Amino acid sequence: MWNFYLWALFISVNALEHAFYDKIDICLFNRWTIGKTPVLKIAMKCNGHDRAGLCYAAGEVVPINSEAQFAVCYNKKTLIPEFTGHVVHPKPKNGPCATGRDAWRDEGGQYAPNPKSNEHDDYEKTMQSNILGKYYNDSKQYFFARGHLTPNDAFCTSVERKLTMINTNIAPQWQKFNTNWVVVESAVKKYSNRRGRPVYVVTGTAGKATSTDGTPLKLNGRVTVPKYFWKAVCDPSVQSSLIFVAENPTGPRVDEIKGGCNGYEMIRGSGIIHCYSLSAFKDRKEFQRNDFKLPSFGDTCQPSKKGTFLDDYLKGLSNVKKSSRAWGKLIFATVFIIVILTYIKY
Repeated sequence: MWNFYLWALFISVNALEHAFYDKIDICLFNRWTIGKTPVLKIAMKCNGHDRAGLCYAAGEVVPINSEAQFAVCYNKKTLIPEFTGHVVHPKPKNGPCATGRDAWRDEGGQYAPNPKSNEHDDYEKTMQSNILGKYYNDSKQYFFARGHLTPNDAFCTSVERKLTMINTNIAPQWQKFNTNWVVVESAVKKYSNRRGRPVYVVTGTAGKATSTDGTPLKLNGRVTVPKYFWKAVCDPSVQSSLIFVAENPTGPRVDEIKGGCNGYEMIRGSGIIHCYSLSAFKDRKEFQRNDFKLPSFGDTCQPSKKGTFLDDYLKGLSNVKKSSRAWGKLIFATVFIIVILTYIKY
């Protein structure tokens, strides 16, 4: 191991826009410790011929033994990430963070996966009518966008934020879905800022979304549309964790209203976000039927108990207006009464 670090001092790559290393356990997950206690029981790896690990860090030149800002496990068959990992740190006290977004780009460094998606050609929304048919509607945000796994708003400096704008960090995400998913992302950042301590996050995709006839959806005939997005979050300081899971909403039933995380009522087209303890989620059918690459949080995260530390920051998930809900109940009651009266009459 010492030979590796001595060798690494003399090797670096221009990592302003590209990955600087491919061993995600070494560049990131092995370093997730509180004192001498690891956050993960088993460090996450990205092994196999069909996978590519990518480590990203800010800087003109990054030594190969540097700690990653975020790391990606990219699937070369589906052309989307299986999962990414990052630590959300509280914003510095000496000024505001950068805002806005840089342009998207493709990974073209020495660790670039082959094949990989093309952020422009594969995600061109005007081509999606071929797979969405009548459900494609640009004005209603009914299309698949470039969905960050590690979001740019998790970071403060413009250079850090720019790093996340890369094709290896995105998967097709129903644009309207981002209404609720961004609430989860923002909750983690607001909590870290308010509490002044780091939060450990692993975000991933799972399964394959299908059309109404059961055909797997692929952008440009290449990029798999995931059925699920998920985000596992741990704050070791309070020995607490939870996982957020949502189906990537596509096609019909976009106006359907259902209950989700903490009992909040949500509109399906905006994403029904559910939350569980990590252990409880592993017992659910959707986990068992799909390929979720979940982290193995250790005892310092109490994976058997659903954490409540983010509850105060999740209120934005309730995107159903009370008047709309009341109007829906009134219509249901009216129809019910008409049916009963008709039955009595005859």
